[in-house]
Amino acid sequence: MTIYDTALRNFEAAAAILTSLQAGRINLAEEAVDALVGKPKLLLAEGYNDIGKSFGVCLPGGKKAELIPQEGETGLDLRAGSSMTWMTLEGAIPAQSTATQCYLEIEAEGESSIVADVFVRELTPGGAVDGPLNEWRIPSDGMTVFRLAMPESSEGTTNPRRIIVHLRQPPRRIILRRLAMTLF
Repeated sequence: MTIYDTALRNFEAAAAILTSLQAGRINLAEEAVDALVGKPKLLLAEGYNDIGKSFGVCLPGGKKAELIPQEGETGLDLRAGSSMTWMTLEGAIPAQSTATQCYLEIEAEGESSIVADVFVRELTPGGAVDGPLNEWRIPSDGMTVFRLAMPESSEGTTNPRRIIVHLRQPPRRIILRRLAMTLF
C-alpha cells in the first residue's frame, strides 16, 4: 500500500464520519427562524410551546416571553421578561433514533452566564420520566459544546423523547446565535 492509498483511505474514513455526524445534526435555531418567516415575533405562553418540528420552549405558570428572529443574522432573540425562575429549551429526538450520545452546541449572548440542567425526558402516557441531570455552564458571550450520554429508552417503547436544557434563573434577554444537537 502506497502513501497515497493510505491517505485516500484516511480521507474516505473521515468523510464517512463527517457525513454521519451531519445526518444526526438538528439545527434547532435555524428551524425556529424558519418557523418565524413572515412573522415579526412569536408570543410564548406558560407551558410548552412548539416552535418548528423539533424545537420547543417551556415557561413556568403565569409567565410569557417573545421569540424574535434576529434581523440580518441567523439566530433568535428570546425575551423572557423579569423574575423568571426557569425556562426550558427542548429538542425532540427522532423516533427512530438509536443514538447513545448527544452533543449540544449553543452560542448565546446575554447579561449573565447561564447555568442549566441537561437531561433526556421520555414522555409516557402517565406523565414523564427524566434521566439523570447534568450541569452545564453556558457563557454569556460565546459558544460552548456539551456532551450528553443518552440513556437507553425503555425496551420496545415508542414514547417520544426530548433533550431538555433547563435554564436556571435565565436572563431577561438571550440572543441565541446557535442552538443545535447532534445525535449519534
